[in-house]
This record gives sequence, structure tokens and C-alpha cells, in this order.
Amino acid sequence: MDWNAVLIEGLTGSADILIRMALILVPLIIAMEMLRESGLMEKVSNKLSFVAWFFSREKEATLPILVGGLFGLTNGAGVLLEHRKENFLSEKENMQVAEVVALNHGWVEDTIIFSIIGANFFIILLTRIIFAAAVQKIDALLEKIGK
Repeated sequence: MDWNAVLIEGLTGSADILIRMALILVPLIIAMEMLRESGLMEKVSNKLSFVAWFFSREKEATLPILVGGLFGLTNGAGVLLEHRKENFLSEKENMQVAEVVALNHGWVEDTIIFSIIGANFFIILLTRIIFAAAVQKIDALLEKIGK
């Protein structure tokens, strides 16, 4: 077995995947920052409040859910912390939205990364969204029963 060939193949394959990921992720991160700084992200989240409803959450939870879903766990957590600091969400709702973001973060980033290495984009995306929505519906139902 030629270990030099294995090492070279591993390094070139890894470099190729890293370059493709950077070409996708860097523009996404830049776009998200531009949208957030311009205030456009909040306007869009007001129009898309049905997303919070889909996950059985309050309208004020739309922005953290969208940011976490579209741009990843870290960005979603940052917006969630800002919302909590500004008292848009109660402590209980904050924890529930954190659960949504944790279960369902990175619709775009993570799904693209998985598809780059060969997974079916739509199967991964739909499975993640449906699973997170089902967990949230069960959570909301248990909350109603517990009252």
C-alpha cells in the first residue's frame, strides 16, 4: 500500500471540500450580517411569523427561529440572547425557542454541507424540519395537558 498516495488523496479531497464549503458559507454569513445590520431581517421575520406558529411558538420567536434555522446554532443563539435581554420573550418561551433552534438549526448551512458530501439535500432538509416540528407539537400538547 502506497501511504504517500493515500495521504495526498486525503489532503486533496479535504482541501476540495473545504474550498467548496467556504465558497458557500462565507457569502451566507456576509449576507446574514448585512440583513441584520440593515434591519431588514426583523421586517422579514414579521411577515414570516407563521414559522413560529408552525413550531407552536409565539410570534416574537420568529426571528430567532429563522436565524437559527437559516444561519446556524451560534447565530440563532445570539439573536435569542438579544431577544431575551430586550424582554421580547419570557424565560419559559426563551427555553422553548432555544429547544427549537437546537433541534432545527442550520437548514441551509448544514444541509448544504451534507449534500456536498453526497446526501440528498431535500430528504435531509425535510426530515430535520418535520422532526423539529413534531417535537414542538408534542411539547405544546404536553404543556396544555399539564395546565
